[in-house]
Formats: sequence, structure tokens, C-alpha cells
Amino acid sequence: MLIRQKLSRLEAKPKKVLLSPTFRDPAGIARNDGFAANIDLIRKCIANGTPLPSGYYSKVAGLRMDTMLANFGIMHLHLGRSNTSELLWLVQYPDHVVFLELSDHKPFDQRPVGGRFNQYHSGGLITREKEIDAAAAAGKAARLTYGEKIRLGLIKRPTKPGS
Repeated sequence: MLIRQKLSRLEAKPKKVLLSPTFRDPAGIARNDGFAANIDLIRKCIANGTPLPSGYYSKVAGLRMDTMLANFGIMHLHLGRSNTSELLWLVQYPDHVVFLELSDHKPFDQRPVGGRFNQYHSGGLITREKEIDAAAAAGKAARLTYGEKIRLGLIKRPTKPGS
């Protein structure tokens, strides 16, 4: 089972970047060349484990409680400077980051804060979490020895000829 990381900044370690099945960009932010370049830089920094420049974080990141992050594990990055209204919403896991949406600060205006936003994206996150868990299990199974696979019942013990 995956645990959403509720960190105020992205971990500086390589992580796989995925799009949520519910990913959306209602205002067409990604069509702006400057914002598209910033989104690509964010993706590359995450994939390479490079620290993200501080301008992508809120000025108060880590200093003041972020309700969306605290309640749902959903963080936001500013696309350019810490005071821009264009945001990338995402969820961070130990080895993955899932991009949810390009939009603005309006989810903070919802009551409860981010409730409708979280509800909209929860199905997509559950889908990605199941896929990540399944891939991890498959990778672990592939690394098991022959004896471990027999003990776990993943394969049957060969029978002796004539028995």
C-alpha cells in the first residue's frame, strides 16, 4: 500500500512521473510555451532527482500549514515564480509523482478546503496506486529464488517421475 508523502518540497531523489487518468488542464495552461517549459523542467527535475528551484514553491512552503497537503497529500507548485496563480497539482510517493491538474488556487476556496478537487481526482489516484503496487509486487516476485517461489506457493514443487 502506497503512502502519500506530505512533504512541503519534492524529495531530491529520482522518481517516476505519471499522469493521473483524471489529469486535466481546464484553462489550457500547458499551451503557453513558458509554462510548458516550466512543466517540462519540473518533470525532468523529479525524474533526475534534482532539487527544484525555490521559485516553484510557495513563499511560505514549510512555514505555514498547507491544508491540501495536510488533508489529502496533494501539493502544488507555482509555474514560474512563487506568486504566479498558475499551478501544477501533484501527489508525491516514495518512488513516484503523479501529476493531477494544471489550474489555480481555487481548490483552497472550497469548503471543506480541496474537498471537491480531491473527490474528482481520488479515482485516478487509486488507479495509479494500484498500478504502482502491482508493478512493485511483480518486480519483487521476479527477484524471488526458485525455493522462495515454491514456499510461497507461486509455483508447484516438481513431482518425481513415477510417483
